[in-house]
Amino acid sequence: MKKYVLLLCLLASACINLNPVTFSHRQNGRDIYIVRCNSPYFDISDCYRNASQACNGNFEIFNTSIENAGVTTDMQVQSGLAPLLSGTQNYAINRSLMFYCK
Repeated sequence: MKKYVLLLCLLASACINLNPVTFSHRQNGRDIYIVRCNSPYFDISDCYRNASQACNGNFEIFNTSIENAGVTTDMQVQSGLAPLLSGTQNYAINRSLMFYCK
């Protein structure tokens, strides 16, 4: 049952735009927007896709940024006859795209 609930949540989250386009500033008479794709489940192509949707496919890149923000470690204790400590490392990469609509 838990697997079905998890699968349902995963499918529902795929329909939600987790990378909203936001207004950044105005420069040279143009509105500059920014979209961030920082989740480990996204990459820079998701930022490009959101920029394209925001501008109906007609946009110009102002700036892109991909930076390594470090490593996070998730530790878990597995119970049993002898408790076992296990962990996973996740690399945090911050991605952002600044653009303007043509």
